[in-house]
Amino acid sequence: MNLAGAARAPDPQVAQATERYRPNHVGVDEAQFGRVVDIARESLEGLAPVIVVNRRMDDATQTLARAGEETLGTIHTSPPPGVLGTARRAARTVTEKLHLTHGTGENVGRTVFATTRFVGTQDAAAGARGVLEALERQGSVGVEAYGPVSLIVPVSQVEGRATFAARDTAKGVTRVTGTPHLPEVIAERLARGADHAPTIDSLVSQPRAAAVDALRGWLLGPSLARRDSYVEAQVRGLAIEDIAAVHVSGKLRPEDAFKNIDAGAAPTQADVDRLTSVAAAHDIAVGSSL
Repeated sequence: MNLAGAARAPDPQVAQATERYRPNHVGVDEAQFGRVVDIARESLEGLAPVIVVNRRMDDATQTLARAGEETLGTIHTSPPPGVLGTARRAARTVTEKLHLTHGTGENVGRTVFATTRFVGTQDAAAGARGVLEALERQGSVGVEAYGPVSLIVPVSQVEGRATFAARDTAKGVTRVTGTPHLPEVIAERLARGADHAPTIDSLVSQPRAAAVDALRGWLLGPSLARRDSYVEAQVRGLAIEDIAAVHVSGKLRPEDAFKNIDAGAAPTQADVDRLTSVAAAHDIAVGSSL
């Protein structure tokens, strides 16, 4: 797949959310927060952001078996059954409208929630396989608690349809924003605390070059794939044709599981072979840690 493939129409909600965005300092002094934003901006030089959507094995296989222009399912397009499912869908609608993530026009109710990772620009330039291999070297590719299959989407492929937030937007009023404010989002993630991340105090107290190296090391490590440390991404109208690569993990550690989220059974090699077959029809690279 060409990482710079044909762009789809942007969603005006992204521009609206970006204009409204104001980072939450989370108790951090404004001047210190500003310094961390500058460090984050420099740390991002030479890096390319990618979006990782985690799904169950069966769901991912069924998704990739469809036509390439179809969008991925959401709680609105495939609502859970029963009264509880209706309640969950209603609650999600309220949350999405509050955060400006519900989508507009043909994207209404078609926002897929994901996590944000980073790879070197040279890895991104090498294409889908380069991105996949870079993430594999970092350790965990996606948040397996949501499912063992990581669908990898270059941000460049969904520019104008993607926003980002420092944490899971279902947990509060954290605002979302477009790619221009990724340095602020990262600073906000640090202010909220993140596993194995450099602290605000350590970043502002050490020489600039050392602080940049420390933060870049964290951005290129596995911490952003941990359930309590990720930077959330929200993509409106995510289509199969936007996916560059897929990775299947064999971990599914019970201690990583989310309450009320069924990540499905641990995948087998037969599952991987079946997924690889359907992914080939879309020219999607596949990797596995089985």
